[in-house]
Amino acid sequence: YYLLIDVRSPKEFAREHLVGSINVPFDELMEWTASLPQYILIYLISQDGTQSDQAAIMLREKGYSECVSLVGGLDEWKNKYISKQLLIAGNR
Repeated sequence: YYLLIDVRSPKEFAREHLVGSINVPFDELMEWTASLPQYILIYLISQDGTQSDQAAIMLREKGYSECVSLVGGLDEWKNKYISKQLLIAGNR
């Protein structure tokens, strides 16, 4: 099992996000993950990877050893995968 967590704000998430991701804003992440088993694989994403890198460090310090920040974040994902079929976009 794994989770793909987008740590951006709800407004940014509503604008566009990866298919299958859930929105848990950075400031709420530690509260939210408190009920997760520590062995679950967690992928984290933010706009440019900076905030998801910080989130991964924080979670690893709390015992979540299976945390990975997607390098370069959503910006890099869009640059690398020009086909935006894996993005959901909205006008919220």
